Amino acid sequence: MPLFKGKASKAKPKKAIDYITNPQKAVIISSQSLDDNRNYAVQFKEICDIYGKGSKSDERKYYHFKLSCNPADNPTPQQSHELAEKLAQQLFSEYECVIATHNDTDTLHSHIMVNAVSFETGKKLHMNNSAYRYSKDLADEWAYLQWTGAPRPKKSENEAKQAKPSPPRVNIYHQPSRTWLKMGI
Repeated sequence: MPLFKGKASKAKPKKAIDYITNPQKAVIISSQSLDDNRNYAVQFKEICDIYGKGSKSDERKYYHFKLSCNPADNPTPQQSHELAEKLAQQLFSEYECVIATHNDTDTLHSHIMVNAVSFETGKKLHMNNSAYRYSKDLADEWAYLQWTGAPRPKKSENEAKQAKPSPPRVNIYHQPSRTWLKMGI
């Protein structure tokens, strides 16, 4: 099964995007809700500027996720990239994403860079522990299905309750001068 991990960053996304799209490392590059003929980092910044977000040094600017395939599954770069694209669409459908698959190490892996500001609502992405756990479980389930061609065997009812959290709920909180979005509870 794959390893799916990620973190938020307060740095500007240019260096990270340049790293994941480096042609010496990346074998496949795609995007979600971005123009592939324009600079991705500039487009991330444009959305932040439209909504007045991301200008402070202590603000989350993007999330960087890495999906590392298990070599025992013997995935192709196309399979790994397809899985990363499906995860980006399912988990971050209203956020701009850059997806790049690397084969420069012994372990085939894909990077997903997600703009922290939604292009639809201007709300910041927030992944709490429940949402993060859900995204990891989703990656495991889809990888198992993709590599084996069959759904994962059913667990006992007690195991299923402990192992698989429900999808995160999205809540919008309002204060007189603020509105923010929070995934999961």
